[in-house]
Amino acid sequence: MRKHNLTLFIEISSPAMFYSLMMMLQKIADFDLSNQAPDMAARLHSTRVLGTFGYHAPEYAMTGQLSSKSDVYSFGVVLLELLTGRKPVDHTLPRGQQSLVTWATPRLSEDKVKQCVDARLNGAYPPKAVAKLAAVAALCVQYEADFRPNMSIVVKALQPLLNTRSGHPGEAP
Repeated sequence: MRKHNLTLFIEISSPAMFYSLMMMLQKIADFDLSNQAPDMAARLHSTRVLGTFGYHAPEYAMTGQLSSKSDVYSFGVVLLELLTGRKPVDHTLPRGQQSLVTWATPRLSEDKVKQCVDARLNGAYPPKAVAKLAAVAALCVQYEADFRPNMSIVVKALQPLLNTRSGHPGEAP
């Protein structure tokens, strides 16, 4: 996926790609391990943390318990990857820049987001749409799970970006 971040980011402005992303998000919105049958939940509950480091929500890394808010956090990391073109964890970078979430979070406000947008885009992106994407990512990667939105809210927040090409949400391409 790393090689294709730029392509994916640009293609999200195409209605077909964005529609596919929205369909995927709606499926994710319905996925919540905490709502599975009790015996299934018991089998899935473990203190052994699985998955790819860098995508884990803080509470999952500490307790091994999954929730819908853990999924939201992980999706927020994916949004940050698309926005920045960086990996979730990169040990080749200096300390303080190795964790994508830690590095990007203070740069996700509308007035600072340009600092973290993938330089390979050469400024060829709709600024308001990027600011909206950054704002949604910031909500998703909040440390406290209770402050993260549900995935259905994330989907609704990203929906206006469907027809964004010139920087004006809702404007036809």
